[in-house]
Order: sequence, then structure tokens, then C-alpha cells
Amino acid sequence: MRLDMLVERWGDSYLGFVRELPGCQVEATDLDALVEAAPRVIASHLDWLDRRGLPSPAYGTIDVGIRELRDALPGGRGPCFKADRQAPSPEAIDEALQIGEAALAELVELYRLALPAWRAASTRPAGWSPDEMLHHVAELDVWYASRLSADGRLEVDLPADPVVAVLVAGRTFASTVRSIPVEQRGTVVEHDGEEWTLAKALRRRTGHLREHALQLAAWISLGQ
Repeated sequence: MRLDMLVERWGDSYLGFVRELPGCQVEATDLDALVEAAPRVIASHLDWLDRRGLPSPAYGTIDVGIRELRDALPGGRGPCFKADRQAPSPEAIDEALQIGEAALAELVELYRLALPAWRAASTRPAGWSPDEMLHHVAELDVWYASRLSADGRLEVDLPADPVVAVLVAGRTFASTVRSIPVEQRGTVVEHDGEEWTLAKALRRRTGHLREHALQLAAWISLGQ
């Protein structure tokens, strides 16, 4: 089975998104390493889907290729691929939101283990605390939702409690996505010089949620 990646080049690093598997992304310092690492990352993602009770496709032998490669724009702005301009199907939307919900649940579980470990740690390496990480995730969920509006604005009063904040932000993102009429699901909007579509917001958001699990898990091992 051949799977395709959409690859963003950020200076000396590459970030690949596996189109068929929302939330599955691969990072490397060159393209060869990206393609080489992809089957291992995909296998890990499929295992995660299985552990979270989500449909885990059986792909057999995985052949990974690059469908599109684009440079990131100055100022930390991500590219909009041709594939991003295609309106996602209702099934694709449901899958991405379901994976996002599972990723949020995992982050909350890890947070509840990481927080006491972080507090008990005698030394703390540089980086965000568990509280800061969850607040960051919540703020980015609202921000991703705002990228789907015509004016790029979305006012949400996030609670101080980190767990409640990520749940509120997650519901905000999901409700924003589901409120988009079918005929507007392929619309391209531009905010701060960056093009956004529904497909791009779903792609970037699910990947972002998944990448923070390892960071929280590191705090747990530090406190053990």
C-alpha cells in the first residue's frame, strides 16, 4: 500500500503529514531521512489508533512517497497544498475530529500523571510545565478555529483550569468545523498572509495535538 505525504520544508527541517492518516506526521532533517522514518512512525500511529479504540487500517507493506513539497513562508506561516484546497468529505471530517477528540483525551490523561511528577522533580529541564502545555494546546485549538472564519477572529473565554480549557477549546474547534456549510468546505481564506482551508486546519490541528503527548510523557519519566 502506498501512502502519500504532504511535506513542509522549514529551513533545515522537514515536516511530513501522511494524508490518509490524520494526526500522523513525520519530522526529519532531510527528505531521505523523512521517507525512511515514515513507515516506523506510521506503524506507531496505527498502534496508537488501536489502543485508543479507533479504526486502525491494515496496510500491509507500506510504501511512502511524497505527493507535494512546499516551503514554509516567512514569519512561521505554513504552506497551503493543492490537496488542502479540496473540500474534505463528511467521513474525512468525522475521522479527523474523532482523532482530535482521542488525542485531547490522551493529553488530559498524561497531564494528570505528569503534573505531580513535575512538582516532585528535583531538577526541571527547560521547557513548558504541564499547565503551560495544556493552555498552549487550548489556545492553538481556538486559533485554528479562528483561521476558518472570514475575519480571522474568534473570541473564546478559556477557563483557568488547564483541563477544562482544552475541553472547551476542543469543543469550540469541533463546533466551528461542523458549522461550515457543505458548499464552503473548499473555501480558501487568507489571514496574516497565510492561506487556510478546512482541510489544512484539520491537518495542522490533529498533528499539533499528537505531538505534545511525548512531551508530557517525558515529565512522567522524569518524576519516576
